[in-house]
Amino acid sequence: MSGTAAVVLLTGAAAAAVVWTRLRVRDAAIASLRNYATVAAEQFVNAYEAGLRQNFVPIMPPPGFRDPAGGKDPIPVADMAAMIAQMGRDPCRCLVSPGPTAMFRIGPDPRSSEVLDSLGRPGPGLAAEVVAAVLPLGDSLAAGGLRYGFTTVSTPLGDDVAFFTRRRDSAGGTDYTYGFTVPPAHLAARVFDPAFRTVRLVPRHLLKTVAANGDYLAIEVIDPGGRSLYTTGDRYREGPTDALTLPRIRGALSIRVHLNPSIKDALIPGGVPGPVPWREMVMSGLALLMTLTVAAFGLRAAELARLRADFAMSVTHELRTPLTQIRLAAETVLLGRTRSPEATARSMESVVAETHRLQQLIDNVLHFSRAERRDGTVAVTPTRLRQVVIAAAERFGPLVADRGITIRVDVPEPLEVLAGASALAQIVLNLIDNAARYGPDGQMIVIGAIARADRVELWVDDQGPGIAYRDRRRVWDAYVRLDRACELAPTGTGLGLAVVRELAEAQGGAGRLEGSAAGGLRVVISLRRSDAAE
Repeated sequence: MSGTAAVVLLTGAAAAAVVWTRLRVRDAAIASLRNYATVAAEQFVNAYEAGLRQNFVPIMPPPGFRDPAGGKDPIPVADMAAMIAQMGRDPCRCLVSPGPTAMFRIGPDPRSSEVLDSLGRPGPGLAAEVVAAVLPLGDSLAAGGLRYGFTTVSTPLGDDVAFFTRRRDSAGGTDYTYGFTVPPAHLAARVFDPAFRTVRLVPRHLLKTVAANGDYLAIEVIDPGGRSLYTTGDRYREGPTDALTLPRIRGALSIRVHLNPSIKDALIPGGVPGPVPWREMVMSGLALLMTLTVAAFGLRAAELARLRADFAMSVTHELRTPLTQIRLAAETVLLGRTRSPEATARSMESVVAETHRLQQLIDNVLHFSRAERRDGTVAVTPTRLRQVVIAAAERFGPLVADRGITIRVDVPEPLEVLAGASALAQIVLNLIDNAARYGPDGQMIVIGAIARADRVELWVDDQGPGIAYRDRRRVWDAYVRLDRACELAPTGTGLGLAVVRELAEAQGGAGRLEGSAAGGLRVVISLRRSDAAE
């Protein structure tokens, strides 16, 4: 991975970590605000349930109650009506009359049940609805060990709230459910509103900032049918909110609390983080990415400049070597320093060999220059592969004879490929040059080929150190010379395999590297098989 890519990844990871942390902190802050709302809802519920017990419980017959006059077990509903009337006549107004719409006693059978209206008259039209709503909850009171409960009741007179208790008959041991129904407006005015006004819902650390409950939050009480039984107003709808839903035995009411958004920062140390500025972050990320891209291009341009400088130095050195050999051989002949015709012939052969090497180097440079400009083409025709390979081997043989290197050709005679003869010869020469350059003295370079379906695979084996698997793709690029290759052969342009790849692809072929059976490297070139091949 390049340094630029690593910087991009690290920068992206850091930005992601910042965003993740900010989101987690914001979620935690919002959860804390909802906890404040939940606590306020629970305090409000405790307050109004205390008001229910204070105002409504005295009307109910307490557990274990026995009428002093006797003979009134079960207790008549009229006794509750008398208690309500007495509360209405209380001069100190210590207890508030609930203003019931109906009073009831529900027993195990219709004959033991009794329902009276607000005036103490039998209300048979109310009985069925009240019994259906309250009877199951009365059984739940007994099962849960609770003393009182309330629920909403739909009657022909409207939607009311029933408050009830469970009492066992002291004579016969029969369970009866006693209670009464009140309009929601009475419940709101006599229970919910006093609870909101008298109980402190504001956290202690905000008392210097917020004095009244109404400046801290808004509350709405909703019945199971979605009707609002009580509300402190429509304020703070946009603020943090939470809802507390009570069990059925406690009315199944939903208490919705909306906190004042202007004080949310005072509730959370350090304030509530705002939403993640995605737009600004995206713009900053794009700007950073563009900066890194420009830097990457700059680094790549500098690297290419260095590679080209190295290439120029390598080409200069590569040109100087054969030219020096040509000059020495020519001067030897010209000055008459050869002692025999055979020595003169060897000098001229050296001139010819070095000229071939020089020609090969120039051909590589010219071809790659054309390839970079995308104006190099190869005309392909059916070509005898063995003839081209043998000619290239004979041409290169004198260049490596002094190192004891031999070249063996194992290419079957009939094989034909669709290729350009000169381009194919340049491929073979480059592969032999690479094998000789990086292989040891005295090695044997083997050139072979085999037909596979519609392809012919040409390979060159050497006995050199080979190339590590991780570097086998990279060496096909121009100007690339591995560190170990530079140690084995200080000279070289880094164009040999790049030219081979370009020429092979221009003829519809491809190249790959494998391990050699001789322990070195095998370079395989796949070419199209000619239709004339047998």
